Amino acid sequence: MLFLLRNFLTRTLGNMGDLHLYKYSHVGTKHLIEKYIDTVCDTFDVFLSCFDKANPSLDSKLVYEELLRCRQYFGRSALLLSGGGTFGMAHSGVVKCLWENDLLPRIISGSSAGSIVASVLCVKTDEELPKALEDFCNGDMEVFEREGEKGLMHKATRMLTTRTVFDVQNLVRVMKGWLGDITFLEAYNRTRRILNVAVSSTSMNELPRLLNYVSAPNVIIWSAV
Repeated sequence: MLFLLRNFLTRTLGNMGDLHLYKYSHVGTKHLIEKYIDTVCDTFDVFLSCFDKANPSLDSKLVYEELLRCRQYFGRSALLLSGGGTFGMAHSGVVKCLWENDLLPRIISGSSAGSIVASVLCVKTDEELPKALEDFCNGDMEVFEREGEKGLMHKATRMLTTRTVFDVQNLVRVMKGWLGDITFLEAYNRTRRILNVAVSSTSMNELPRLLNYVSAPNVIIWSAV
């Protein structure tokens, strides 16, 4: 049973994620997929009951390691928040709905505007998160320009002097206000949520970098955003 669970427990068995499976019915889950998931759950239950009744000399550490491999092979659900400037603020409503229905994954990734929302999620504890979600849209979110900086002449002047359209210090100020000087590792230890921030390279020949508590434990989160 361990062999079967480790080798055949997969999210794509029978190509169950294929779009063609869902073109004929737009509601509900296919009965075959539901039956497969139920069978997997029943197999785990049977295996654990057999293990309880087995010879006491059976190595529990070995069984635990095999079950851990099953989980690693199967993977976990993650929430990916895309960029899009001010459109990224729509993520806050999605996140709030997931949280209220106890469906928010532990692994959250974001890029650009998505990294703003993702970072706030991953530095707030479960006790702090409801208030943070309520305050998020009403808080200081002037990440592009502050009141009084608007106007074509102001942008043109900045473009001529700094070669940028927007002042990054606005984003720095906002993110420091929301996050403080917390690192990826500190945030993980505080909330047990895994924050991933995708960062584009300055070179055309390099791949984007993924920053998290494993690859960049001591990086301050606001600087990654």
